[in-house]
Amino acid sequence: SEATGATTALMAVVARSLEAVGIPTARRSLGLDAYQRLLVSGQQELFTLSWLGGYRSAGDYLDPLLRSSSPDNLVGLRDPGMDRVLDLARAAADPAVAAQRWAEAERSALASAVLVPIAQFRTQAVVAARVLHLQHALDGTVDWTLVQVTG
Repeated sequence: SEATGATTALMAVVARSLEAVGIPTARRSLGLDAYQRLLVSGQQELFTLSWLGGYRSAGDYLDPLLRSSSPDNLVGLRDPGMDRVLDLARAAADPAVAAQRWAEAERSALASAVLVPIAQFRTQAVVAARVLHLQHALDGTVDWTLVQVTG
C-alpha cells in the first residue's frame, strides 16, 4: 500500500512479528498503479491493504453521498451550497485544486453533523492456495503464529 505514517508503522509491527517467528520480510510501499500490477502478477505474498478505493478521486465517493439529487444520499442532505461545492470540485481541471475542494466538501458535511463517522472495519483477503490457516478474528486481527506458506 502507499506509505503513510500509519501504514509504515503497521508494516513495521507485522514485520517484527513475522521475523520473530522466523519468517523473513521485505517492506515495500507501492503506489496504486504498481499495486494493481502486483495483484495480477502472481508474485504477491503478504501485503497490507490499509485503504484502496476503487476510484482515484474522492469525488467519486463524496459526490453521490452528499449531492441533493443523488439516490445514494442516504442521510438526506439537501443543501444547494453543498451542491455548488461539489460542482466546483468536479469542474476543477487541476487535480490539486480538486483535492482541496473535495476536502472542503467533506469538512463542510462533517461540520454540519450530517455525517457521523463511528467506525468501519471490513476485511477482504485474496490469498493463494499455498497460504494455510489464515483466519481473521472479528476485530480483523490475524494470529500470525498459525499462518503457513507452503512451497
